[in-house]
Amino acid sequence: MNRRHFLASVSATAIMPMRTFAAQDALRLKAEMVTQQILPDGDGATSMLGCC
Repeated sequence: MNRRHFLASVSATAIMPMRTFAAQDALRLKAEMVTQQILPDGDGATSMLGCC
């Protein structure tokens, strides 16, 4: 991310009304530890955070 993209994203969030953020409070994500085999067979499983 360069400076121009950063400034554009910050200015976009600054002009958004706060009520749009309040509407998102109804959605809550819960992170939990999961183990998944993402590497080729023979390598160990990888622990990571997942959501439900």
